[in-house]
Amino acid sequence: LESGKDNGFAVRCVTESEPKLDVFVEYEPPSSSSRRVALSSSSAKSSSSFVLKESFVEGDKYNAFTDKRDGNVYRVAQIGPQVWMAEDLRYFSEDMEYPSHTVCTQTGDKKCEGKRRLYTFYAAMDDKRCQVDEYCWGIKFPHRGICPEGWHLPEIDEWWALSDNVKAKGGALNSVFEVDLPKGRRAEDYGFSAFATGEWNGQNTRYDDIARYWTATETDNGDPRSAIEFYISGIQSMSQSYLKSYGYAVRCVADE
Repeated sequence: LESGKDNGFAVRCVTESEPKLDVFVEYEPPSSSSRRVALSSSSAKSSSSFVLKESFVEGDKYNAFTDKRDGNVYRVAQIGPQVWMAEDLRYFSEDMEYPSHTVCTQTGDKKCEGKRRLYTFYAAMDDKRCQVDEYCWGIKFPHRGICPEGWHLPEIDEWWALSDNVKAKGGALNSVFEVDLPKGRRAEDYGFSAFATGEWNGQNTRYDDIARYWTATETDNGDPRSAIEFYISGIQSMSQSYLKSYGYAVRCVADE
């Protein structure tokens, strides 16, 4: 039906590609001039800097934030008192001081095109005081590291708190091993969704069924070359000391 261009009608939009999220929450780095994001939900939880809707860890909708550095979008999950990224970090910049300390596990392409990425401890900490063969002298915690603003690289105690909260609900961090899901629900709807990450030794990437993540915690065994890595195998969560020169995945936890 044709009509005059000066008449008024409603507008519906169509996306050019598959939508990434059910609910899109744009993240703004904490600042005095930060714009709050209004959400149509009475269950919205607010902090001094940004707003998150009820987490999809127990809800029907997805939440996410946008990393303002590169536009990557990450789903989030509230598990106990913590808010975690529900996807592995994919950040990369040509301006990095350590481009050789990170690798894309899918294609080998530096930009990774939104795929999974591994980082050495130096790259994960994003600090010159954390060279692969040195202690991170003078680092204060929580330490942001390579995480987006408002988030930080979790210490080993934060990883164990996450694990304890998930176990208390009868769940598992590795979504492949989630059990007794309600009919019609996916394991990914329940939060962390750990998947096998691979392990990079600086030259080659080894693949198995274990999810390995850096912590911001160094070992206290007198060896400055190693730090503590948290890993998930099946329904088991463990920690172990690994060389800082190895590459592991990064998940970030929101600042308090």
